[in-house]
Amino acid sequence: MRIAIVCIGSRGDVDPFCALGKELQALGHSVCLITHDDSAEYVAQHGIEFAGLGTDPVEARQSEAGQAVDKAGACGKLAALKGFFHPLVIDWATKAHAALKQGDEKPDLCILSTLAVSIVTPACEAVRSSFRNRDFWLPTYSE
Repeated sequence: MRIAIVCIGSRGDVDPFCALGKELQALGHSVCLITHDDSAEYVAQHGIEFAGLGTDPVEARQSEAGQAVDKAGACGKLAALKGFFHPLVIDWATKAHAALKQGDEKPDLCILSTLAVSIVTPACEAVRSSFRNRDFWLPTYSE
């Protein structure tokens, strides 16, 4: 089975998906981890196919738009957040869609990080892949 894992977030978000990708490969699946460009080397070190998603949100906070969020007063905070996130979300969605439809093999299954669900679900649906949010895969513990 061809599986695409889409992760939006920091290295702490990418780590568990690398572990999941390695386990899925060990079971014979083909896995591609689609995440931020600064994680390319890390993902490759784990032997997992990588596709770039663009700028990571932590790095983006250093941009002019990111700094504007910090400097905005109470009344301007929402406008500053929109100015910060809107271009990032468009970029992430566009790059995720391109990565999901590249090549002859479309993914049979997309696994999405929590933040990716609201951004990338339409891209998964556009390539007709099943998709699952990682929250649905977490074990439930009872006392």
